Amino acid sequence: MKKISTIAKSPKLKEEDLLMSREILENIRDCVFIYEPNGKIIYVNKPAAKNRGYSVKELLSINIKKLYPADQKTGLEQKIKKVLAGNTLTFESAHIKKNGAILPLEIIAHPFDIGGKRYILSIGRDISVRKAIEDELKNQIRLNELIIDSLPLFFVAIDQNLRLLATNKKMLLATGYKKNEVVNKDYLNIFIPVPERDGLRQVFAQLIKEKSPTLSENTILAKSGQKIVVEWHGSSILDSQNKFRYLIGLGVDITAKKQSEQAAAKHLEEIEKLNRLMIDREQRMIELKQENERLKRNSIITPKKAL
Repeated sequence: MKKISTIAKSPKLKEEDLLMSREILENIRDCVFIYEPNGKIIYVNKPAAKNRGYSVKELLSINIKKLYPADQKTGLEQKIKKVLAGNTLTFESAHIKKNGAILPLEIIAHPFDIGGKRYILSIGRDISVRKAIEDELKNQIRLNELIIDSLPLFFVAIDQNLRLLATNKKMLLATGYKKNEVVNKDYLNIFIPVPERDGLRQVFAQLIKEKSPTLSENTILAKSGQKIVVEWHGSSILDSQNKFRYLIGLGVDITAKKQSEQAAAKHLEEIEKLNRLMIDREQRMIELKQENERLKRNSIITPKKAL
């Protein structure tokens, strides 16, 4: 389609071209406005009127600025100035329908001149469905964050570069970090003791390759340097093409359990040592008794018979 400015200026333009151009503008799904620098609408297509609940005649009597919500009018004035200065702008905005409902739009605004006078061509696309999906996605993200923060477990999401994408309050409280100190930072460098990093790096590489659920145990470091033993249940999150996106891990603090197990093991070891000592002592006592009996028998002198 020819530019509006070219159509208006061409002296050889046939009437059929004008009719064709108008037919296209009237039947495209996008909403088309042409207005003057002061906002007076001089052309609007039928889809624009229908989407807003107005007739074409009603819209031609309304200033374009009245279609915008109050909180966007200041920004609109600035955009109009930029367009009139010769710029083409693409931006998201909204119009108010006749019934008061808000119509989300993606707008392209372009300047053109006819007879030495500048006008603005505004093409708007209804993005209500896209906005509804975006809002639903935001709600799901907020809900997920609430659920994750309510977990009595540690939570981490780690990408293939071992960057921590997300964590939860339980993990932050246990380690003494603030979210901005760890999120989008190298997970290994912050949380894993130096001697364990290379081994864990290999484990992550294997997890990314296999993409299967895992159960593992490792030590993490709190900000204070305190060691926390964690049992991790890991799962790979994949995209629609089955490619690895990131790893999520749910962790149980088993430090106290480990300490208890270690204490129990130490206690058992001490009992076993004592038991061996007692057995050795008993064995030695038996040997000494046997030796004593033997010595006693050898020391007895049998009396000789009288001659």
